[in-house]
Amino acid sequence: MDTGRAKTRGRFVRERDAALAALVDRRPMVGERLEVEVRNDIAILWRQDVPLAARLGASMLVRGGGDSMSRSAIEEAASAEGLVLQTMGEQRLWKLLGVPG
Repeated sequence: MDTGRAKTRGRFVRERDAALAALVDRRPMVGERLEVEVRNDIAILWRQDVPLAARLGASMLVRGGGDSMSRSAIEEAASAEGLVLQTMGEQRLWKLLGVPG
């Protein structure tokens, strides 16, 4: 096994888990690949300039498509907190974030 890859993978999983906890708790976080931005009543999980999910009240809006492992982890975190899940396309998520498509 390539230990360099294992370390990189482990670091990404830890960052993803930290980002998901920040998203659920609506706290800002900046990592190497992921960021949680908190606005007035919404928290947004970003990977670079792509929104992956947003926490809005008791709902978790999850971007469909893309990396299925990240999407599954987001859905599991939301379910564990009893949040209502809604999967949507990236364009619809952008519109809900206040950015016209």
